[in-house]
Amino acid sequence: MTRNEYLYILRKNLQSLPIDEIDDIINDVASHFDFGVEEGKSEEEVSKQLGDPVDMARQFIGVTPKQQSYAYTQPSKSSIPSWLKTLITVFAVLFLAPLILSIYLLILSFILVGICLIIAAVLLLLAPVLAPLAPAFVSMPLSFANVVLLVLGFSLLGVGTAWLSVFAFRGFTVLIRKGYSSLSLSLEAL
Repeated sequence: MTRNEYLYILRKNLQSLPIDEIDDIINDVASHFDFGVEEGKSEEEVSKQLGDPVDMARQFIGVTPKQQSYAYTQPSKSSIPSWLKTLITVFAVLFLAPLILSIYLLILSFILVGICLIIAAVLLLLAPVLAPLAPAFVSMPLSFANVVLLVLGFSLLGVGTAWLSVFAFRGFTVLIRKGYSSLSLSLEAL
């Protein structure tokens, strides 16, 4: 029996006691589970050591056994048909997938722009070396200071664009995962 099941049964069988007393008992028993798990025991082992929760409740109440003891029951499943859940999922995939894909492609294009700016900075830096190989490569003479400023500008712009785009890519991925998990949970709740 798990911790939640044990505490549920115990709480249900202590209903004749005042709420404060019930809470104290539940907190005490929950701490036994905490200590047992810290020692490396499973919740099932701790519940076996504590004994039957109905018997424990009877000891706290101090009266003859109740006519009805409560057992743990799983929450009831929803009455929403599975075909409706499937329809909602298909709708989400058909309409959200293209939007998500387009945002990813936009972010990817910014990453590529950043890489192109870095390549342009490297080519500009190598322009004096490449000029004899391809005379048309450098059509306008630039001073050393202008070349340094252009290389520095392109490099910083390229690195900044690529870095921010990677950061946006990761952030958007986290956002999509959270949205997907909340969609899954809400579909399960239906």
